[in-house]
Amino acid sequence: MAFKIYNNRKTKHPSISIKSGDKKNWHNLEVTHSPSSDGRYIEIDNINPEEGGYSYIRKYYRKDKHKIKSFRYKKYRLTNSSERKVKKYLKKHNRKRWCQSGIPVC
Repeated sequence: MAFKIYNNRKTKHPSISIKSGDKKNWHNLEVTHSPSSDGRYIEIDNINPEEGGYSYIRKYYRKDKHKIKSFRYKKYRLTNSSERKVKKYLKKHNRKRWCQSGIPVC
């Protein structure tokens, strides 16, 4: 399962798009390069292949309106290890929703 990364107009940060059956809301995880000290984040490899270092995914599952979803970042990608970290977090955090959707991560 390859995650797609879009710009979030509300936060002005890239966001990892999560599949859902909800037609009204866009489910996503916010990505940042400079996390705040009070938030909880997952450290992953940088999503921009042209830069080194790390990116951080906020441990907050966002449900925004579809109008918030903007253009897709075509060059931004998650590495295999980063994708596993995201799947592990989603499996742990939203176990009931993932199991009901038929996605084989349960």
